[in-house]
Amino acid sequence: MAKYFVDENLLPVGRALSHVREDVVHPGHVDLPEIHEGTKDPVWIPLVGRDALNLVVLTRDGKIRRKSAEAALCKQHRVRLVVLTGKKSLTKWENLGLLVRHWDKLDKTVTKLGNGYWAQSLTSAGLTDLRL
Repeated sequence: MAKYFVDENLLPVGRALSHVREDVVHPGHVDLPEIHEGTKDPVWIPLVGRDALNLVVLTRDGKIRRKSAEAALCKQHRVRLVVLTGKKSLTKWENLGLLVRHWDKLDKTVTKLGNGYWAQSLTSAGLTDLRL
């Protein structure tokens, strides 16, 4: 069963992770037919938050904090978010490395925070609370 949903803005990273981890899906993944590539955020946000899926979203959309409608959807549908943030834009390789380096801590944080809406920022320094 999938545990993590990698947003389309990290699609190459999501594809790579899904090849080595059975708990990762992304838009267009065979185990997630309801979310295809190109699905807009207001459509997929309610889907990943529903009880049947209850996925943790991995995204680099740091602007979600300023997109009030999307932030409200995340809260309404109890979406759990991990936003890759930082002072500079990372390459695909750097984003993959960041996630792999912090994966064990990420798993522990997801377990600790549990279900319901929450958001975390992931940087090279690790995970911290993120307010939307």
